[in-house]
Amino acid sequence: MPVTSPLSLLTGNEDPGRASSREDVTDEEDHVESSLVPVEEHKSVILHLLSQLKLGMDLTRVVLPTFFLEKRSLLEMFADCMGHPQLFVCIPDEVTPFGRMMALLEWYLTSFHMGKPDSTAKKPYNPIIGETFHCSWRVQNTNSSSKEHTGLKPKCVYETVNLSPQSRSKSATENIATDNGHTSGQCSKLANESETQICPLDATTQEKVGETVDASSVSVEEVKDVIKKYSVITDTSVESIEISYIAEQVSHHPPVTAFYVECPVKRMCLNSSIWTKSNFSGMSVGVNMIGELSLYLENHGERYDFTLPSAYARSVISVPWIELGGKATISCPMTGYSAAIIFHTKPFYGGKVHQVTAEVKNQAGAIECRVQGEWNSHYEFTYCNGESKIIRVLELPIYKKRVRKISEQGERESRKLWYNVTQALKIDDIDSATEYKQRLEEQQRLEQRIRKESGMQYPTAYFKKRGDSWVFNNLLCEV
Repeated sequence: MPVTSPLSLLTGNEDPGRASSREDVTDEEDHVESSLVPVEEHKSVILHLLSQLKLGMDLTRVVLPTFFLEKRSLLEMFADCMGHPQLFVCIPDEVTPFGRMMALLEWYLTSFHMGKPDSTAKKPYNPIIGETFHCSWRVQNTNSSSKEHTGLKPKCVYETVNLSPQSRSKSATENIATDNGHTSGQCSKLANESETQICPLDATTQEKVGETVDASSVSVEEVKDVIKKYSVITDTSVESIEISYIAEQVSHHPPVTAFYVECPVKRMCLNSSIWTKSNFSGMSVGVNMIGELSLYLENHGERYDFTLPSAYARSVISVPWIELGGKATISCPMTGYSAAIIFHTKPFYGGKVHQVTAEVKNQAGAIECRVQGEWNSHYEFTYCNGESKIIRVLELPIYKKRVRKISEQGERESRKLWYNVTQALKIDDIDSATEYKQRLEEQQRLEQRIRKESGMQYPTAYFKKRGDSWVFNNLLCEV
């Protein structure tokens, strides 16, 4: 049976029971917007809008034409990061700190293509304050004894062992046990498990198991026994794992979106609050993602902090397309591992689009892995021993979101709130969509005036402010 998220225990402005994923069903409308912006049809409107803008101008308060909209809210768009949930839930299964960093990096890098597979640029709805979005995903518990599910290539339960203190190849790992012959993450199959091979454990793993391990004489079978006995492996009594997502627009000016993801079976959760700041630069519109995401792995006592790249809508008066650019980082203060990622924008002359490079360093600052590729195509991982592997993002299995039917959603849940706008856009009724959108915006302005006159702050439902960030009221775990 699937494990139900404790989100149903939330308190806030919405009925806390509404946040439960028990009523979620597979989303038959879970699709990615791929149609082009009808530039030629509305070129005069676009040119008029551009004539009102100045270079570097903040577009936060600028209302874009309705035909630019993507038929879904920004709150739902952020859920795209979980399009490959099977990669996310495998992060804590890695035994070594390097293995977990690499698993996180793989999930992070492969998540960007989900929202824009064809790189067309359209804008999601600007959430109104108090708007929420809930969804969930179910994947097979790869630690379960059940082998009936074939849609997901199983990840080995115990699979990472450092082969040598000097050469930490493939996230310092070798796959010492596999299911159905599949290798996963950054691991590779041992050439012959029947032969005794020397596989010393690193100091971190030795400290975890609390035993002194002779690094010069540990066989594969002994490693298996140690890891099976001491590795922090999550609940194997369930056949499917549930991941829950909840997002809320917690601020209007500046526009801040907070979202939270948790997987109780794996004892892991992710908390984020992102402030989007848009600006105009000639024929492009840039969106800076200001804020930080934090992933907590309770069983390992680790926190991973990471940032997001900026997004750019290029060629706004011809065929708009999306580009990612800027630097992003991932760091774990507990282990000292870090990753520096660069999303390269295309040079004015020559060069390729969508290029990404990354370096993973250990606590001593030594580079253990380099990555290069394209965020909407593939990545090549090259390890310090010269070995490499390629991940083709378009070949990864995609899991549809599970959401409640609109008739069962709260009044401020995204799909119900924007229902009329979405339906009008689906039939290309731009005038009606604009009218419905303006009604929502006017309602938000009226509520804001009332709160300002009465000196009230909007009472958020699921998140509370902590310093400059917003934190989920009931974190599953925090390190």
